[in-house]
Amino acid sequence: MIKLLLTSLLAAFSFTCLTSCIPTIIAGTATGASVATDRRSTGAIVDDRTIEVKALQKVGDQPFYKQTHVSAISYNARLILIGQVPSAYDAETLVTAMQTIPKVRQVVNELEVGPPIGFTTRSSDTLITSKVKSALLAEKNLNSNAFKVVTENGVVFLIGLVTYEEGNKASEVTRQIGGVKKVTRVFEFTTQP
Repeated sequence: MIKLLLTSLLAAFSFTCLTSCIPTIIAGTATGASVATDRRSTGAIVDDRTIEVKALQKVGDQPFYKQTHVSAISYNARLILIGQVPSAYDAETLVTAMQTIPKVRQVVNELEVGPPIGFTTRSSDTLITSKVKSALLAEKNLNSNAFKVVTENGVVFLIGLVTYEEGNKASEVTRQIGGVKKVTRVFEFTTQP
């Protein structure tokens, strides 16, 4: 009986690992194409990646780190903090720490106070992100590479350097995806309304 249980658990774990690798492989393959069509300069892309690494280091330096689940996304030197922290004071501590990172123009605080979300919710978020990206890619007259999509606890964050029309269309498409609780737009607009 124990052998059967262990075999079942191993099979489930292997399937989970395999299916979670597929989006990574696809994303890795698409990265070269998306960099070529990204509206940010190559320097801005490199700066954003550096900012993200430094931001995650600052999260890891906090005494409350093990009680958090924080993602740091930088886009055009705007740093968006998403996830859960133990208290509002901890959220403010993180925002203050992030403002010291070189080249950060603005810190957008989207942190929630509460316990970190679990594995099941994170898996659901990954699926929602994949669905949104696919829907944006399928949408005619919309440059899907202009958007960075992140989902946290059912809330989809659309991030990018876009026109008002693109932002509105992407938001409309995203709201129609199953499992999406809310769409949060973190755009910089290239055109006036």
